[in-house]
Amino acid sequence: PLKIRDFISNPLWNGHQGLHTQVIFDGEPISFEIVSKQMSQLNEYGIMAHWKGSVSELSNYYRTCLEQLDLFSGNKELRMAEVMGYLQSEQIQVFTPKGDMVTLPSGATVLDFAFQIHTDLGTYCVGALVNAPRSQSADQSSRNWVSRDRKLEHGESVRILARPDQYPDRTWLEQSITARSHLNIRRSLRQQNSRKAQEVGRDFLVSELFHFQQNVDQWFQQENVQEALAKERLTKERFLEELGLQRRELKNFLKTYQLLPNQALHGIARLRAWFQTKEAPVFKVENDNDSIVHLSSCCHPIPGDRALGIPNDQKEMEIHRDNCTKIPARKGLPPVQINWALPESRLKGYKLNLLTIDDRGILFQITKVIKDAGVAILDSRSFQKNEREAMIEVSLEPMSWRTFHKIVERLRPMKFVKQVW
Repeated sequence: PLKIRDFISNPLWNGHQGLHTQVIFDGEPISFEIVSKQMSQLNEYGIMAHWKGSVSELSNYYRTCLEQLDLFSGNKELRMAEVMGYLQSEQIQVFTPKGDMVTLPSGATVLDFAFQIHTDLGTYCVGALVNAPRSQSADQSSRNWVSRDRKLEHGESVRILARPDQYPDRTWLEQSITARSHLNIRRSLRQQNSRKAQEVGRDFLVSELFHFQQNVDQWFQQENVQEALAKERLTKERFLEELGLQRRELKNFLKTYQLLPNQALHGIARLRAWFQTKEAPVFKVENDNDSIVHLSSCCHPIPGDRALGIPNDQKEMEIHRDNCTKIPARKGLPPVQINWALPESRLKGYKLNLLTIDDRGILFQITKVIKDAGVAILDSRSFQKNEREAMIEVSLEPMSWRTFHKIVERLRPMKFVKQVW
């Protein structure tokens, strides 16, 4: 199975059939394709060129195409060229431990295989055992263990390892290539972001209702509150999510539907003062690796920057530096102030990225700034982007986020630096 590809017992999605193999002759690879005359006509001219089959056979052929296209449904980000490129890509055949064959595009990873088998298996995937005996225990110390981003080879047997506390993050999109994987990863990220936004929204609502000694669960049970949510076509969860993502102003909502606390208990003056208080909405970032946090690629903000946030369609808080000229506008709502509340004691390895004017002595000045900050360089590489610009990547030892921000702030004013993050 490692040297012969059988597209007769398992034709490609477009109906292509044949046996493919490759041999080495005098040091040169020679490819062989073994087909019948009928297969050759079908492969060369397509199924309609010499069609003599039944209507049901033609229906089965197009049903296969539609099943492939169904994988892309609901994804607005994909273009037709990407869809067709995926459908027509070269394929590999890999096997489950029970011997069931799974067809994937060439370059597919362990993660793609896991999502092809089952969504939950992909969602909780931590790696796999490849070509391992069925009796072998699921141990990451095994020589057959591979990570989830490992590319699969034709004919391999794959046993997925999963862990229930494992959830996708944004880096998983780079560890997979199939549309099914990307759709499921993005769906999982949106679900995680929704839960996180609901937690943030609930905390905010609790703090606001605390001013009037109201319990948040009892507040949601009030008939007038339920009627207001119904008029806005909101569930309790969706309402909390919008509060958490700063898509809805609580005070306007309360005022519009007259959901005011009891004036006799709390006093009209106190209510008026509360409504007239104009505080800029704030979003607290406690973990920059959280899936709900999306650092914009246009201005490359980093923790510590003065920054603004805009909720996007992926239920993320899209963060920009406050002087960015590409901050999207929000109808009737200002951008959200970002409050960096990352743990001070946490040390993390950073990669410093710089877009610079290509010139001599630049790397020396960059390393001097890093050295003056008391940080060691683990690795660096540079390459020319075009005739005038160069990219420099520097891997740094673990440090606090404030130290990294200090280094970036010293590099930004340098005349040869165009962007740094």
